[in-house]
Amino acid sequence: MRLWTVRVGAGAVSVVSRPLGDELLVSELTEIREAGVDVLVSLLERTELPLAGLVDEELAAPFVGLAFHHLPTADQTPPDCAEPTLTLVSELAGRVLAGAHVAAHCHAGHGRSPALAAAVLVMTGLSAQEAMEALSHARGRTGPHRRAQREWVRWIAEAHQQRSSPS
Repeated sequence: MRLWTVRVGAGAVSVVSRPLGDELLVSELTEIREAGVDVLVSLLERTELPLAGLVDEELAAPFVGLAFHHLPTADQTPPDCAEPTLTLVSELAGRVLAGAHVAAHCHAGHGRSPALAAAVLVMTGLSAQEAMEALSHARGRTGPHRRAQREWVRWIAEAHQQRSSPS
């Protein structure tokens, strides 16, 4: 298990390697929890879950003490721009600001999970550029990988700014 972390006050946001599944799932999730992660978000599509051995991840995560969210997102694309996604990102940022450690995973950790992690960082107060640079520094590689994912992080920053601005 690998964890690439950006600290935010008493909280943290991480990209975590995809847990090994099937018979190793509970031990992998336990290792993630023991690393200090409080909330785990999977961006795998439902069709990817059986191939990764993660069909039971949503049930197993609470068993080891992890809050769990599933945000199915197609590979090499950003999450959608729907209100429920914005609400989830805002909720995750609130948890981070309250001291929680939120971690996201996708399949390879190059695009979807860094995009979500950057969006959470944006909603904690970083600019889109600062968030992506902080994650890139922590990971030792540029990310999110795809232009559309980086644009989505910028869109989240604009949406957050509009929501936060007095009308």
